[in-house]
Amino acid sequence: MNIESVAPGKLNYSAGNRTSAYLIMWAAALLVGAVVAGLLFLFPPVLVFEISLIVLITCLLVYKIELGILLLVLIRSSLDALKDVNIISTQAFDLNVASLLSVLLIAAGAVYLASNRTRLSKLPAVIPYALFIFVAFASILTSSAKLAGVADWLRVASTFVIFLVVIQVFNSRRSIKRLVDAVLVSSIVPLAVGAYQLVNNAGSVAVTAGGEFERILGTFGHPNSFGFYLVLILAIAIPLFFENAEPTKKILVGLLIAACSIMLGLTFARGAWIGLLVALLVMAAMRYRKMFYWLPLILIAAIILFPQIANRFQDVVQSGQAAGSLGWRLNFWDQGFIDLVKQRPLLGYGIGSFALFTGHDAHNDYLRLAVEVGIPGLLLYLGTLFVVGRTAWQGLKKLVEPFDIAIAVGFLAFLAAYLVMSVADNLVKGVAMQWYFWIIAAVVLRTVVNRTKSLAAAGVLAGPQEAEGT
Repeated sequence: MNIESVAPGKLNYSAGNRTSAYLIMWAAALLVGAVVAGLLFLFPPVLVFEISLIVLITCLLVYKIELGILLLVLIRSSLDALKDVNIISTQAFDLNVASLLSVLLIAAGAVYLASNRTRLSKLPAVIPYALFIFVAFASILTSSAKLAGVADWLRVASTFVIFLVVIQVFNSRRSIKRLVDAVLVSSIVPLAVGAYQLVNNAGSVAVTAGGEFERILGTFGHPNSFGFYLVLILAIAIPLFFENAEPTKKILVGLLIAACSIMLGLTFARGAWIGLLVALLVMAAMRYRKMFYWLPLILIAAIILFPQIANRFQDVVQSGQAAGSLGWRLNFWDQGFIDLVKQRPLLGYGIGSFALFTGHDAHNDYLRLAVEVGIPGLLLYLGTLFVVGRTAWQGLKKLVEPFDIAIAVGFLAFLAAYLVMSVADNLVKGVAMQWYFWIIAAVVLRTVVNRTKSLAAAGVLAGPQEAEGT
């Protein structure tokens, strides 16, 4: 055997060894098949699917963490459809597949970062984000609902871990493009389920002054959550459409934009609609000035295609009525929550506690965080968003590749929409959307760091702003 012909990291089997390897693989496949068949007789098929999925992702994370992350990105948008199927169920708590995958990601990510001796403290936003996670954990100590606090903290921690892992693992242009493609492709299943709901009248029924109508929620637990996710996908896809010069890719991205736009309209999520409008205005102001001319045409077309839009905004005009959505929010926010913040300004009442002692979600992320993790936690959260946004804005001026520019513009546009939508909705609570938001944030930061390093190496900058261990 010519050793020099063996590719690095590959095994070169002789004919006899290959036969033995094939026999082992077939035996392993038959064994796995037998186990799955046995489980199907003992457990519901959905539960067997979830267990098999967890085993597969675990193997991928151990074998090659990049593959595990890509698979998680592809499927995370669809997992909320399985939220009612618990893998572990006790009197104290329940764990579904999404929860277990969050725990698995935290464990695998922590092991990977520690084993690679990764030092990411020099990267923008890592320190304030880590401090926010710490303050959120500390708030559990003062909480009267510690179990709910731990569950909510694990969800937030999983977004931090995937943020760190993506920055570290996806550090080349090719891997970054694969990751962004996976984010866009993750919308296919939710869109398909949304189409099924539309055809079969299987959505969520909403009641307004203008009557009842159906809202599409895709694979998400609520139409609003689906809407926020679609705004993020559109914020990334629209700049890619403008910047992409390849006809085939341009057509595919265009079809995705059309499908997401129609489905976003059918969610009848007003906050998401407003968020998309903000994102489009930011894109137009930053780079695509012609959008200012056809934005009014889009609004007119949307009103024609979705006449229920007027009904959905009717309670905004009638905001003084308790029955209106905005009126309800205003009345709810006026129920002494500022006094609660004053009573516990440092650590709040514990992450995940707001809905437990009020009976409702906050419908305002800033208010929720102030109550749950205190003023320091809220400031750290806002500081993290500010640092990420500032880094993306400053880095955009250095970028030259169309793909890099598109992702940076899309992220900044969605960040603006995110800040606006958070005023009257529960974006922090939506784990799936949070994953994708922080994945794109990590992609932008890595792209900016790589560009800064290349400019510094060429002598354009005085020195690189890079993370050790990368």
